[in-house]
Amino acid sequence: IYPCKGLTEKENDELAVRLKEYKDSLSEEEKEQIALETMTLKAYQAEPDEPKILEMLPVLKVSDIDKNAEKVSYEEKDNRIFTKANTRGIAYTKIMFKAEGLSEDEIQFAALLSDIFGEMDTGNLSYSDLYDEVLLNTGGLSFSFEQPAVRNEDKTKYDFVQYFAVDLRTLDSKLPDGLRLASEIINDTILNDAERLTELLYEIRSHLQSKLDTASHTAAALRASSYISSSARFSDLTRGIAYYDFINAACRLTKEPVHMKRFIKSLAAVHDLIFANDSIKYALYGSNAADKSLGSCIPAFEEGLKKAAAVRREKNKAEGNAEVPGRMTAGRMLAPVSQINEGLKSSSQVNYVARCGNFLEAGLEYTGALRVLRVMLNYDYLWINLRVLGGAYGCMSAFGRTGRAYLVSYRDPEISKTNRIFEELPEYLDNWQGDEKTVNKFIIGAISAMDRPMTSADKAAQSVADCFFRTDNAELQKERDEVLSCTSETLRGMAEYIRALLNCKALCTIGNETQIEKEGSIFKSIRDLY
Repeated sequence: IYPCKGLTEKENDELAVRLKEYKDSLSEEEKEQIALETMTLKAYQAEPDEPKILEMLPVLKVSDIDKNAEKVSYEEKDNRIFTKANTRGIAYTKIMFKAEGLSEDEIQFAALLSDIFGEMDTGNLSYSDLYDEVLLNTGGLSFSFEQPAVRNEDKTKYDFVQYFAVDLRTLDSKLPDGLRLASEIINDTILNDAERLTELLYEIRSHLQSKLDTASHTAAALRASSYISSSARFSDLTRGIAYYDFINAACRLTKEPVHMKRFIKSLAAVHDLIFANDSIKYALYGSNAADKSLGSCIPAFEEGLKKAAAVRREKNKAEGNAEVPGRMTAGRMLAPVSQINEGLKSSSQVNYVARCGNFLEAGLEYTGALRVLRVMLNYDYLWINLRVLGGAYGCMSAFGRTGRAYLVSYRDPEISKTNRIFEELPEYLDNWQGDEKTVNKFIIGAISAMDRPMTSADKAAQSVADCFFRTDNAELQKERDEVLSCTSETLRGMAEYIRALLNCKALCTIGNETQIEKEGSIFKSIRDLY
């Protein structure tokens, strides 16, 4: 099988010819009959279900829902976060290396480090033996480059802090072995193995391309957010379209030994920059015994980091390499990309249209009612207009505590029409008249998302996020109360949040090449996705 550029357009043109031939073969009566059937279908799709039928469906009452929010239970002391939980002898450990002050290029090298750690030989183990050791001693050892939201003590401001994170899942008794393997990977991975690194770069590119193809709606929403948000820009650099562009460019460098050598040198420099600093935070979700075991292992773990850093410094001096300056103390916010409102062309026959914004920057506060609004949009306005009437396969919206919000369509045959539907949403909300039973359905949907079952790994991650954001029980209870007390009047007031989102004018579409070019007037930039 070989790719053929323009194949979709060729097939569409052939289909258009066949359809025209079929239309020309029809009599006027047959054409009128098809038009009548189409109008009948559209009228049926737009017609609401009969109240009698809806009354037959069993529905919970809001009074049936537990009014108490789940409690947070983390403890923070110095550089440790501990959440006591019954995990049946499994310890969920997270080690976070503060990595502020990196440039955009260095951020992408840090993201690459997180992807190749555990996949390359170390000083003591081949990567296949390392893989076996990880399976024998842990339930999972992974790496990521993250930027959690961190609020100040009086909760009036928040910032985003960059961490290189190690996530480790072990039996309590195997925690020392898990830390030993993490140390082996961090300190002794052989980064100058150009052949293996080349293999991994191509694997990562393939994985990213597959991910972009299957989750283009997520990529479009993230890309649009990156036009206006520094935190979204970070996410795009480390796991979005900008990261794909970085990896794709790196794959081209592998063909030139001189460029590849320079690339590896830059990768090693970022590695040294991250792991030569002593600003480390530890989090554990599990038993007191596991927390005690972690505490006893930390001195040896940190001593190993210091020794490895000293060895690398001496090696760099011997090879005449400049010492990497330490600059992990003062962070800096990334600048968002200029608002380029892209149309990103692919071989897809459908589109993914995203509009993004930030309501906090418009002076609006986060409220639990936004959770109800999300359910309402996803199963009422967006569902009816984009999926039922518009032919899209799906539709989504989201509103976060940091103010980031988006509207996005999934496998959508339209672009401009979908954008108009987004633009008309505030007026729809202004005039929305829903009865109590309808609102209650949305409330139940919102509570369903809040009370979803979570694995211990999910709870461990949530505990760390709560600690960084200084989430407390009163805040969680307030959010739940706002969900349960939501009314039709409350939802009409949410029109201001949508206006704030749309006023940011951030738009990104991934999809059909011909359609994007045809509707290019709504974009500031059009280019190929791959």
